[in-house]
Amino acid sequence: MALQYLNIDRTHVRGGRVYHGGGCLNELDLYVWYAQIDRGPGSYHLEALRTLSHDTRVVVDPESFSAGVDKYRSHLLLERAGVRVPDTVLLHQGNVSAVEPVLAEWGRALLKPRLGCFGQGVVLIDD
Repeated sequence: MALQYLNIDRTHVRGGRVYHGGGCLNELDLYVWYAQIDRGPGSYHLEALRTLSHDTRVVVDPESFSAGVDKYRSHLLLERAGVRVPDTVLLHQGNVSAVEPVLAEWGRALLKPRLGCFGQGVVLIDD
């Protein structure tokens, strides 16, 4: 295929291969994407890009992208790589009582949604 703009929204996945119109993207040497996508776990965009990446080099790598937008996973990866990171607690949204001992120890905490975006949903909790 010649250089084209192939919108991931206009694809479908069949048999572990990603199709756009009459062509199979898995036959490309390289697929470069730059777009606003649904970043949620199991989103069509990420699944299609992951599926494509099994046969074709995909830039930005969907696994690296997923880790980068997930505050917990990126924090954990940095920490395990030896980078100093602030103490972090991951809580289930229904386990509000687990926050009390953390606030008692820290005095305050910055609450961030795991998959937040551009500061939306960030709240400072001051005991």
